[in-house]
Amino acid sequence: MASAEGSTIACSRNNLPEHILDYIFDIAGSSIADARAFSLVCRAWLIPARTVLFREVTVLAERGPRNALSTGMATKAYPDAREVTLYPRCMAAKTFIRLASAASYLLSFVQVLKTSNNDLVQFLSSIMPNGSLQRIRELWLSDMTASADVDFHHVFAHFPALRALRVQNFAGVQISSQNDVLGVERTGPVFVRLLGSVSLALHDSLATSKHSRIVELSALRVDHVRQHADTLTRIDFFMPFFSMRNKHVFTSIVPALDECRVLDTLHIDSVRSVQASQIMELLTVARLDSMRSLCVELNGCLINDAGLINMCSGMDEVLAPRAQLQTVAFLIPCGHSNCPRQIKRNMPNLRLRTDVELRVSILTA
Repeated sequence: MASAEGSTIACSRNNLPEHILDYIFDIAGSSIADARAFSLVCRAWLIPARTVLFREVTVLAERGPRNALSTGMATKAYPDAREVTLYPRCMAAKTFIRLASAASYLLSFVQVLKTSNNDLVQFLSSIMPNGSLQRIRELWLSDMTASADVDFHHVFAHFPALRALRVQNFAGVQISSQNDVLGVERTGPVFVRLLGSVSLALHDSLATSKHSRIVELSALRVDHVRQHADTLTRIDFFMPFFSMRNKHVFTSIVPALDECRVLDTLHIDSVRSVQASQIMELLTVARLDSMRSLCVELNGCLINDAGLINMCSGMDEVLAPRAQLQTVAFLIPCGHSNCPRQIKRNMPNLRLRTDVELRVSILTA
């Protein structure tokens, strides 16, 4: 790099104080364009810039939005450097697989991997080269249906440094109960979030793993709630699961909530008016006096279902005295403009509390 006098200044990380460099790359963490520009400053800044560029990668679903990277890769055997660094945080499964084959050193910079792509999980289960994903500390798997031949013991073996795992709406998983699904040697626990409709096989395997600490759980088994009572901060109740056939499961889980010492968030999904008594039973659990956040997703229209209106009124009486409560959110599936007003009109006690945020949102298809 040339100075104003024409002399050459060696560009090195050692030329700037460490705290200045840390500040520069902290700024780059929120801007791909900045990180890409820093990677061109000098050779010494290339590796730190790549650490920022590839820190978090999202692998798109099969029918996800088209993007420049996946479109540009369609006719090429391998990605070139410009295409890979153009949109490094959002790529198609095809691109990720080619990276693993042709430029796996770039994947060694990834610390957070998010995907809703079945092809990627299949690749991780079969021919993914070992070692290139060893720095990943956070993994998100959501909205997928796994094929029967996916070996999840092999999938999780790629992530020995994993510290956080989020699994949401994951179906079709078949896992042998004989081996720990997180069974590779680990230096610490994996904090797991199991949300929405998760395959019972995967749910059970992760909940019973000696390496897992469940912090968010879709309540399906009472023993899982009790086993992780010390770490559970959020519990989801997927109400269609607790139909007449599984009503006894709900009845056994509700009193077990009193053992959850750090529980502060409750999410109740797909609530119908016929389940009003179950909802009221759930909300009267003593442990929930310390609850800070409640989200209720209704499965019906208040204009056509008076039972939902009565349930909201009953919830208002139960929730209003809760001193720790900060947020109450309702999600409704209909587009009637009057429904949000109906909910708020039937919760007068909560509306009077200035320290509680009452939100009503309309679910979009």
